[in-house]
Amino acid sequence: MKYLVIIFIIFVIGYSGEAQSYKTAAGLRIGNDISLSISQRIVKKTTIDLYHQTGLFTGQNVTTLAVKQHFPLISKRLNVFAGIGPYYNASVKSNFIESQPQKSNAFGLAFPLGMDFTVGRLNVAFDYLPALKLAGINDKGIISASSAITLRYVIIKQDGLVKRTKSRLKKK
Repeated sequence: MKYLVIIFIIFVIGYSGEAQSYKTAAGLRIGNDISLSISQRIVKKTTIDLYHQTGLFTGQNVTTLAVKQHFPLISKRLNVFAGIGPYYNASVKSNFIESQPQKSNAFGLAFPLGMDFTVGRLNVAFDYLPALKLAGINDKGIISASSAITLRYVIIKQDGLVKRTKSRLKKK
């Protein structure tokens, strides 16, 4: 495992990509369920992220809207992030004994933590998403958490990066 970490660090240091080199990115968050993930930069090193889990495998529809602050790690290519935002959880649980499925709703705050890396038009992130229930009923208790890998396609690149790349190409 430590060899994989060393290889990853060498790859990160040696590659010319930049984390946070986008304005808008969208893709999938893959964990215990599959979620839609959209990330929009609002100011330098700050994004608003929307996650919507469809409940395909777990029966839980979860929507989270979080503001995340990114911090460069090692170089500009790799960032760690932390954030906060509201979430809504709508669960439907089927019971074989009762004919009616049990529905529950919960509201609360989510605190995403993780790291991301952007290579070209691919943004890869690993996150841990603890959530604190403030109101409602669900079967997860007051605190729940999930972790996932997110793969996003960069739809709109950062203007400054495009301008720097063009000026470098003109110099050559």
